[in-house]
Amino acid sequence: MLLGPIMESRETVSIRLWAQVEAAMPRMEIDSENCLRMVAGKSKKGSIILGDVAQSFIRALGPSDPPVILSELRFDEQRWEILASAFGVDLSIKSEPYWGFGIFTKCFLNEICISGSRPSVDRIVFDAMASLGRNPWEPFWRSRFEKKSGVDLDSHEKIWRDCEIRAGRTMRDMLDEITKLYTTNKEEVPASASSDLEAAKLALEDRNGQAFERAMSRALTALKMKKEFDSKSDYGGWSVLLESEEVPVVDLTGD
Repeated sequence: MLLGPIMESRETVSIRLWAQVEAAMPRMEIDSENCLRMVAGKSKKGSIILGDVAQSFIRALGPSDPPVILSELRFDEQRWEILASAFGVDLSIKSEPYWGFGIFTKCFLNEICISGSRPSVDRIVFDAMASLGRNPWEPFWRSRFEKKSGVDLDSHEKIWRDCEIRAGRTMRDMLDEITKLYTTNKEEVPASASSDLEAAKLALEDRNGQAFERAMSRALTALKMKKEFDSKSDYGGWSVLLESEEVPVVDLTGD
């Protein structure tokens, strides 16, 4: 259990965030092992409405096993708590109303707890914010939101922003290092590496972390992972994916 917005240790950091829900879709079924699956009309255990915030964070987590529902199902499909894990990161999300008895979607907030390495946590927040395309900490009803969450929104915004800034800085540093490595060895590597690095640069400008990952992965493959670059050393959230030759993707949210 987290005792404050941020707790740090030698190995991991843990943050707790609160976000305003604005869209109710998608709906997810619960299978016999209490895991969430795309709706197929076969579940005997019921379903939940995931919402736009949870969908964005699960996507940002990356390839993972299906999230597990931790709470007992209720009549209201937007009241739930789920847990998902991947690459040493634990992500839990709780959905509950903070005004209006949960009659409307905008009555709900999500409490998001993330534990993992600092780069991984920052990367997930960065990608979720980019996917949402809005400031998730801005509520429909400020005073009720602050009362329910127990946070001051001005200071809470800073936690979101700090994660976003650190993740952007990490990507820029990674791009700069790989660009220097390419420049040093460009006579020995395919010309496609230059195009891939340019694509990564454009993805970073668009705040598209997943497109950045793909472009950097292609560039690193072209560079054949020269010994001067050790991706294990600095780049946490992205290095696991960039190092993996094949990672099974479980897409729980659709498009």
